[in-house]
Amino acid sequence: MIRKLFICMHSFMAIGICVMAQSDTEFEKGFIMHLKLQQGMITNFHQATDGYVGGIFLNPQITAVPHILRLGADAGVIYAGKKIGGLAGPLVSLKLKTLKAGPFGSAGNINLFLSHLWGTGKQQLVGGGLGLDLLNKLLLNISAHRDYGLNAWWFQTGLGIKLTKTKKVNEPFNQ
Repeated sequence: MIRKLFICMHSFMAIGICVMAQSDTEFEKGFIMHLKLQQGMITNFHQATDGYVGGIFLNPQITAVPHILRLGADAGVIYAGKKIGGLAGPLVSLKLKTLKAGPFGSAGNINLFLSHLWGTGKQQLVGGGLGLDLLNKLLLNISAHRDYGLNAWWFQTGLGIKLTKTKKVNEPFNQ
C-alpha cells in the first residue's frame, strides 16, 4: 500500500514538473524584434558636464537555446556629442528569471544582455545591462557601456516594444 502511494506520488510530481517546464513561454524558439528608444549620458568622470545620448534602435534576435539564450544584433541612430550618428553590433541575451503569473503562465522575464557596438563617430562600446521583458510586448532596460575608443562611459535606460507577432499555435482540439 505504501509502495503504491509512493509510486503514485512520484508519478504526479514528475507529471507536474513536465507541465511546469513546458509552460515557460519566455525565450521561445524563433525570431523576435524590438524597437527601442534609449537615452542617457556619456561621461569620463573628469569633466564638469556630462554629455547627453539618445537614440532609436532595432534589435532583431533569434533563440539559440530555447528558454535560455538569444543571439542578435543592435543597430540604430543616435544623437551624441551634439551630432547624429549610428551604432551597430552583436548582442547576446541570457534569461535569468521568468516572472511567474500563477495559472496564467508568465508575466515576463529578467534577462542579462551583453553587446559590442561600433559607431560612425569612432565609438567602440562594450558592455551590457539588465532587461525586463513584460508580457512579451514591452521591454525596459538599463545599461552601461565602456567606450574604449574615446575613453568614456555610456549609461542609458531604454523602453522598447515588440514588433514581431507571436505565432498562433494550431491545436487540433480547438478546431
